[in-house]
Amino acid sequence: MGSFAEKVIGKELPYKTMYGLEGLPFSNEVTITMYGNPEDLAVHYALIGDQYMVRIRGNSECLFDGYMDKWEYFSEHSETISGSDWNDHVVSVETEAIVEFEIMATYDPASGELGGATLKVLNEIEDDIYQ
Repeated sequence: MGSFAEKVIGKELPYKTMYGLEGLPFSNEVTITMYGNPEDLAVHYALIGDQYMVRIRGNSECLFDGYMDKWEYFSEHSETISGSDWNDHVVSVETEAIVEFEIMATYDPASGELGGATLKVLNEIEDDIYQ
């Protein structure tokens, strides 16, 4: 399962853009630029109708790019993130965070193969609650 999970996150996570991720000090269009090997995998199987489904949960340490206000960068987080590309109000920053993911796939017992995989980031912030 580890190699299958690595293949799926390797296809889905690089350069994935989202509003934010729980635990990141910035939000509003963050991008995953690098990912680590999947860890702490938990695998569950289920027979739904005549189809076998597999759910794989785990996490991966990823490198994120995004932007944050200059005042916040200097006041709270400058020791944990690196920044560049300055302008009057924001700075481009990068930092590492853990992505918790869930992969749903189908299993074919005849061939022993997994397919039809979809990936969901469990700790993704999907939109701005202040809008």
